[in-house]
Amino acid sequence: MLVVTVLRQSKKFTPKHAQWIHKQFAPFESICLTDAKHIDGVKTAPLLHDFPGWWSKLELFNPNHPVLGQQDLLYFDIDVVVTGDLQELMNEAKSFTMLSGLSYTNQCNSSIMYIPCEIKEFVWNRFMANPQKHMDECDTPECWGDQGFLSKITQPQQWQHLLPNRIFSYKVDIAQPSMLGYEALRSNGRHLGVPPKDAIVVCFHGYPSPWKTGLSWVPFFSVKESISGKIKAWRAKRKAAK
Repeated sequence: MLVVTVLRQSKKFTPKHAQWIHKQFAPFESICLTDAKHIDGVKTAPLLHDFPGWWSKLELFNPNHPVLGQQDLLYFDIDVVVTGDLQELMNEAKSFTMLSGLSYTNQCNSSIMYIPCEIKEFVWNRFMANPQKHMDECDTPECWGDQGFLSKITQPQQWQHLLPNRIFSYKVDIAQPSMLGYEALRSNGRHLGVPPKDAIVVCFHGYPSPWKTGLSWVPFFSVKESISGKIKAWRAKRKAAK
């Protein structure tokens, strides 16, 4: 099983972000599927198509990819924080697995996926039959992006059922009213503040990115982001106190 991320370069996501997440995967073998020609310290494999944004993740299902095609994959979004032992996910994953809905409860979330070889051809062929049609149709809260497409055509296992209380969402489980990015409508009311000691992964979906939070349990990204995050966190706390 190979640990993998996807990076299509943009203003928001750069090779530095790939380096940041792949440091968290040690000691497991990992690779980044990307349009970057080279990323220092990170093994890479080429994106072969020009699908926009998160739709690049569908290339993980290409059974003919020269590097990844015959590999079982454990995929992570670049903006997750690893807080525990990934071996536990590897031990539990037996068939195609996604997260149960985080932002959209009627569909699965693709921030973390186990993609076995045997499902790749089915998903890839369905998508490649008419990529633009699928991208156009998956543009509503009921069917959003790549995860809406995957939820529509598959019946994945769900990580939270395999590993209860081990995978968390920053917005849903952790953010407190005084913390950056807190949204009352998305919070489940637990307001944990920090990941529990037995947490394996914390998912950040939407605003804020983990490196912009100023939180001590988020791995260091850069001096600039650390200072900016601490200032934003202080402002959020001050605003909540009013």
